[in-house]
Amino acid sequence: MAISRTLRVLSVSAGKALREPRTRHALTTCSRRYCTASSPRHVSYITSARIRLPTPHRSFASASAPTFKDSISIDIDGKQTTFDSVFLRDSCRCPHCVDPSTSQKNFQTADIPANVQASAEVITTPSGPSVVINWKNDIPSFSADHQTVLSLSFLRHALSPQKPGPVGIHTAVPARKLWNRDSMATANTFYDYSAYMSDDRTLYTVLKQLHTHGLAFLSNIPDTSQTNSSTGVVNITNRIGHLRETFYGRTWDVKSVPNAKNVAYTNVYLGFHMDLCYMDLTPRFQLLHSLRARAPGGESMFADAFAAAERMRTESPDLFHALRTFPVTYHYFNAGHAYRQIRPTIELLDPSDPTSDLALLNWSPPFQGPFVAGIDGTGVGLRTYLAAAKRFDELVNKPENVFELRMEEGQCVLFDNRRVLHARRAFDVQAGERWLKGTYLDRDVWASRFEVLRGVYEGK
Repeated sequence: MAISRTLRVLSVSAGKALREPRTRHALTTCSRRYCTASSPRHVSYITSARIRLPTPHRSFASASAPTFKDSISIDIDGKQTTFDSVFLRDSCRCPHCVDPSTSQKNFQTADIPANVQASAEVITTPSGPSVVINWKNDIPSFSADHQTVLSLSFLRHALSPQKPGPVGIHTAVPARKLWNRDSMATANTFYDYSAYMSDDRTLYTVLKQLHTHGLAFLSNIPDTSQTNSSTGVVNITNRIGHLRETFYGRTWDVKSVPNAKNVAYTNVYLGFHMDLCYMDLTPRFQLLHSLRARAPGGESMFADAFAAAERMRTESPDLFHALRTFPVTYHYFNAGHAYRQIRPTIELLDPSDPTSDLALLNWSPPFQGPFVAGIDGTGVGLRTYLAAAKRFDELVNKPENVFELRMEEGQCVLFDNRRVLHARRAFDVQAGERWLKGTYLDRDVWASRFEVLRGVYEGK
């Protein structure tokens, strides 16, 4: 029979919890299994329970029949919260709704009847309080006794603002930490290559730092430059997941070459920028493995663009507004390639909300193309953008905001290409060789690995 006797019964119509006497009881099980959706990543199953009450036996024959409604009220942390029955039905993760092997849905949202109705009651499970939902006018292919079990934890997460984040929309992530030169210098940013490759906890720590700081380093990478120069950076990337291939290849060399088609392949000073802003899917992460560091100069510099943007949001809201609204062209027309994108400097998680968290930035002066807005002679938008760009450039280049180091051979930097700006000082190619091997990694790949390991080490 369906679960109808619980520690706490939720009255849908009145929105009040009716409590049974707190009697001790034993449980016997029946054959039906129910699925509890405690989170999208952790799906646990419970066995339906019949309660064997102690004497004197309490009859439930007089209990009112369940009331089915288009939406139901559920007590979440002492507050009555209303959930649409369509949402609750679509959230079912029972073995009939979601295949236990593939974890993929066996029905479509469009299959749910518009007149679906629900009734609910609260039960206690080993993983915490959950809501058992019975259905009226369910999807025709489902049996009349089909039930859904959703944990209060799942419903609590569902109440959070559903904004696209660096991991899953149902997942609370660690807070980002804005940094400058001094705070980054005192942070633990270097990790041993062998530990990273062999220990999942070290890997998780690095992945977490890529979210919180956007910058991490590995040391003691074996030198394979004489056999396969890509081995180090490929191994580091594959430890997370598959790398991102572009028209530069799976990996690419950063060294000075004659008639370079990219300013990175020269020995001159290269100012703060992000890579491939001219692509629709700009890579989220970049890795650079130092193979040779024998030329004077060539120090690497990094700056937290998020820190600069947040300071502008506080100190100069009008300039911040210009950076998040004024369109900037980025392009690459060279060597048989034609790429072009138009995007604002600052992108928010919720573009309609100026107070929303930062999602990513676009800043790549060497690859900036002609403007397409504010060029009609009035110059209002363009002039405001110019002032904003000057202030942003000033902030990221302030010495106290620049983390600078000379990358030694056998070191690799991993950084968020949509948050952390990178630059390079000029170097003398006549006095020695400077050679880095690089590759890219997409955000989805990082997020997948991060989510799995976070479930292992933090139980989330």
